This record gives sequence, structure tokens and C-alpha cells, in this order.
Amino acid sequence: MATDNGVVSNIAPVMVTPPPQLGVSLSPDSALQPGTILTITGTNLGATQGSGYVLISQNGINYGAPSDWYKIHILQWTNSHVVLVIPNGSSGPALLPGTATLQVTNSTGEQSPLMSLTIRQ
Repeated sequence: MATDNGVVSNIAPVMVTPPPQLGVSLSPDSALQPGTILTITGTNLGATQGSGYVLISQNGINYGAPSDWYKIHILQWTNSHVVLVIPNGSSGPALLPGTATLQVTNSTGEQSPLMSLTIRQ
């Protein structure tokens, strides 16, 4: 890199590390119906929900993120698990039979990998 007066700086290596991901699992992990209670188990989810959220997406419709119209009913949020109700149409369209994705973001911005959900009638 050169400055306006032509002075060249030394090259310094830069290490970029991706943010840590939350490890989570789902129970039940089989096909879920709208209205079913789902427990997400993990670590470092946060003692309280704070600004954390669960995002469920299907066919371009998002449920749960702070900027989304459609909310997810969170029953409990602890550092080791989140209990929620699968969207059933009470705050927007119900999830349709097929595949949806789920991702957890804690209040410090750490995210879980995208997980696949199978929705059934």
C-alpha cells in the first residue's frame, strides 16, 4: 500500500476468523405439524432471549426474525434450550407441508447452522 507521498508500507498478514456457530439439535427431530412444540437444545444460547431469535423460513416467508411480520411464539429461552411453537397461522400463514429451515441467533449475534425441518399436516 502506498501513501499520497509515495511511501510504501510493509505488508502485514491479516487473519480473519469466522464468528463461532452455535451447536444445536431439535426435539422432536422428525416431521412436525404447525402448532407442535419444538425444543431446540444447545449451548451458549443466552440465559434470556434478549435480542436473540429463532428464524424459520419456508417458500420465501420468514418467521421470527426481528424485522419479520410473522412472529414465533417462544415459550422458554435458557442458555441450554429454546422451546417454541411451530407457526400455525396465528401470526401469519401456517407453515405448509414440505421443507423449512431453522436457524438460532443468540443475543450476541452467534448463529447456528441452518437446519432442515419437515413440516407435515
